[in-house]
Amino acid sequence: ESLSLRKLRLKYMNTRNFNKHTLIVVDDHEIVRAGIISLLQKVPNIQIIAEASSGEEAIKLTQIHKPSLILMDVRMPGIGGLQATINILRLHPNTKVIALTVCNDDLFPTKLLQAGAHGYLTKNTSSKELELAIFQIAKGKRYISPEIASKIALKHLSDQGQAPFELLS
Repeated sequence: ESLSLRKLRLKYMNTRNFNKHTLIVVDDHEIVRAGIISLLQKVPNIQIIAEASSGEEAIKLTQIHKPSLILMDVRMPGIGGLQATINILRLHPNTKVIALTVCNDDLFPTKLLQAGAHGYLTKNTSSKELELAIFQIAKGKRYISPEIASKIALKHLSDQGQAPFELLS
């Protein structure tokens, strides 16, 4: 095998396989999983390697596939997304969990982020924002949708006894 052929093969392997972010989609609603998978299959460098309908299934599939990223619903039958996130990150600390949920109150985002999730998005997010969040988190950054970040910040300020709008004047 010639040196140039080996270089070409190495270049191909690097661009085709090693730059892909492997992902498991976890949601108890099949139609939601199918929609997310359909959106993300069109995105370069993202490879959907499995889907799960529960936190327990997500833990098992993470053991088998060792994904780089997990899109995790919060409210599911069984242990749910919060406990699944805790269990997964205890066993696989390099896996990055992104919560994607309808829960937009400040309780779940705070608990999930404290549990080690790298991102939190609501299901009314755009496909472009989902892509942005995935790639930011894959780079090691955190991502919280602006709607959730605002709620967390305002709650933090009001918990300190300050009216948030008084600070603006």
